[in-house]
Amino acid sequence: IAKLSDLLSENVIKIVDEEMTWEEAIIQSCNIMENINAINRNYMESIFDIIEQNGFYFIVDGKFALLHGNCEVGVYKTAMSMIINQKKVKFGDKEIQVIFCLSSKDQKEHIPAIINLMKLEKTTDFMKYIVKSQTSQEAYEVLMDYERRFI
Repeated sequence: IAKLSDLLSENVIKIVDEEMTWEEAIIQSCNIMENINAINRNYMESIFDIIEQNGFYFIVDGKFALLHGNCEVGVYKTAMSMIINQKKVKFGDKEIQVIFCLSSKDQKEHIPAIINLMKLEKTTDFMKYIVKSQTSQEAYEVLMDYERRFI
């Protein structure tokens, strides 16, 4: 798992245009992950437990959420989902439109892909075009294009 596209595919990207709470965003993100047999419900509960203990520390530069739970609880495989919401979702005092949910079998396997996500976010206008995507196919094509050009 070297790139973000190694974790994301069209079937785990969801485009929505709906008001949702941060709790609903987590549930929807985890439902995608459950549907591909990456996690079970215990993993989602571990995300909520981590938030209860640490707050919304997973909001990156006020632009997106990178949700994750305990890798030792309910993880079947390393995977990721992405929800792009046309409406902003409030996590405390931050409002974002892109929610990634990551599961990892261990503490290391996902790191290269996350480094690439951070590189894309910090050095390109990747998020601007991801948010404009109208379909999961379009979002995946944006991701592939940016990886080809910048990673």
